[in-house]
Amino acid sequence: MSNDWIRVHSEVDRAFENGTVFDASQEQLSRWLENLCTGSVPNPDVQHREIIRGITINHIQMTRLIADLNRRNTWLAVVIGLITFFSLAASVMQAVAAWHILHTPITQEPKSVLIRFEQNSYAQSEFERC
Repeated sequence: MSNDWIRVHSEVDRAFENGTVFDASQEQLSRWLENLCTGSVPNPDVQHREIIRGITINHIQMTRLIADLNRRNTWLAVVIGLITFFSLAASVMQAVAAWHILHTPITQEPKSVLIRFEQNSYAQSEFERC
C-alpha cells in the first residue's frame, strides 16, 4: 500500500472518530470513498466497518444532492408560478377589454372622408380607374 493511501485512510479514521465526516467537503468525501473502495482490509473483523463507512459517505453525498435539487426545484416552481400568474392576468385583461369593447354603445357615426382632386390630375384619373 502506498503512503498516500495510508494517509487518506487515517484521515477517514479520524473523521469518523470525531464526527467531522458530516462537515467534510464534497471533494474530501469523494477522495475518502475512493480510498475505501480501492483498499483491501485483510482483517475480516473490520471489513464491515469499511463497508458501513462507504455507505455512510455515499448517504451524505446523496443527502446533499437531494437538498440541492430541492432548492433548485423550489426556485423553478416560484418562477413558473409567477409566469403562470402574469399569463393569467394578461388573459383576464384581454377578456375584460374585449367585453368592454363589445358592450360599449357607439355614440358617433363614422366620419366620411372627402377627397378633392384638381381637375385632370393624375390622382383623379387613378382614383376613377379603381
